Amino acid sequence: MGTMNVTESSGVNQLALLAVLSMCTALPAQAQVTLTQGPEQIAVEIDGKPFTVFYISGKDLNRPYLHPLRSASGKIVNRSFPAGQLPGETTDHPHHAGLFYGHGDVNGYNYWAIQNVPTPASKADATMGRIVLKQVVSVKSGKESGSVDVVFNWLTPEGKPLLTETRKMTFYADPTLRIIDFDITLSPDEKVTFGDTKEGMFAIRLAAPLEAQQPKGIAEPKRTGKLTNAQNKVGEKLVSIRRQGASC
Repeated sequence: MGTMNVTESSGVNQLALLAVLSMCTALPAQAQVTLTQGPEQIAVEIDGKPFTVFYISGKDLNRPYLHPLRSASGKIVNRSFPAGQLPGETTDHPHHAGLFYGHGDVNGYNYWAIQNVPTPASKADATMGRIVLKQVVSVKSGKESGSVDVVFNWLTPEGKPLLTETRKMTFYADPTLRIIDFDITLSPDEKVTFGDTKEGMFAIRLAAPLEAQQPKGIAEPKRTGKLTNAQNKVGEKLVSIRRQGASC
């Protein structure tokens, strides 16, 4: 009888041990969305594959941006930075670096045409603002999503804070999609007016193969992009509404 009890107890313990081991081996080796913070940037990986890098500070960084942006299959979908780094890329609009956020007229200051290059003082820069890091509040990885909370100062050319931007970006794990949620709050440090301009708020310059029109004088790579909106209208002229005479 005693022997039978020992045998049953051992069997139960073995089953319990196997169950624990099974649960442990079923757990992922790392979070599905992994954010790694460095001194000047935050790298984002999804399922162990690189997705993007969030550039937040640096000697010549005048505005934060995400670059590069990759599809779930790993293809880079935005233009290289600096523009024209890859053969056949266009070099116009050099301020379109990665995915960024800004506005072209805030109290007369330009937070749209900012370039992440050395900025010597000149008359041409008299209205050019800067968006600089104030604080990284949190960086979190997770099984289904990861997030970063940061605070930026929108500075005048003289370095005076005009706006405080509180931003949360949430990155989601998905086998076929790449999704980012942006939650942005702009708090004025003084009375501010956002001028009537098309130059805001988000921008991204697509990789050359995703462009819809072949630039003159550039044969490769072939542009095969197709722009379609929710109303099934196709092509930039039907999808976007732009004021005549306006330019980026």
